[in-house]
Amino acid sequence: MFARQLDSLTPKGHLRPCFATPSDVHPDLTEDMFRKALEYARDSTTVLDNGFLAPTARGTFMYHISIAEIRELMAEKGWKSENVTNLPYTISPDGSVKITVATGSASTGVNGGFGPKLKEKGKTPSVVDGQMTLFDPDNYVVDQQEGKLWYLVFYVDYCHQEIRMELSKPHFDENNQVGGWIKRIIMNPIPLQNVQISLPPDEDIPTINISPIEPSEPDVAVR
Repeated sequence: MFARQLDSLTPKGHLRPCFATPSDVHPDLTEDMFRKALEYARDSTTVLDNGFLAPTARGTFMYHISIAEIRELMAEKGWKSENVTNLPYTISPDGSVKITVATGSASTGVNGGFGPKLKEKGKTPSVVDGQMTLFDPDNYVVDQQEGKLWYLVFYVDYCHQEIRMELSKPHFDENNQVGGWIKRIIMNPIPLQNVQISLPPDEDIPTINISPIEPSEPDVAVR
């Protein structure tokens, strides 16, 4: 019994309640919206790949494109964009929820365990033991207490040819690091390659022969 209780805890001992869908976080958030953003980022990155990209380029392109696409989709619902210390947010109209994007590890989108570890992105406020500070030090306590910040974490798995994603609420440690996850919403994976749907052949369409119509009177030249 004690072992089962341990399985339900994060590294810091926080209970990990089960949230069924992103709409449990905010009514404007849906799995379809996140899928649409990541599918757009996947397809756009494929177009940019000329076969000579650096190994990490695809993940970097997907990260930036997915942020822009989520922001554009949520702007239609009145959400606002904000950048704080190199961390891009998308904020709900009532200010109750902030969404940011991060690339994770192989445990992203997988039930069980402690959840994904986040990868470093660009210049950040501080780096401790190789882990990135992923929040504004001046504001993180307030946001953590109010439960505003959620991460869309995604991982490109080339072995299984899929993109896994989850919407998760972070727990910050004493160094302002993401030390674990309080809540995780696991979403369905996305195929790494765009799926081509084969449609059945159309039914035979009868051929219609149209005979030219002879003019009743000869053309008269206009002078």
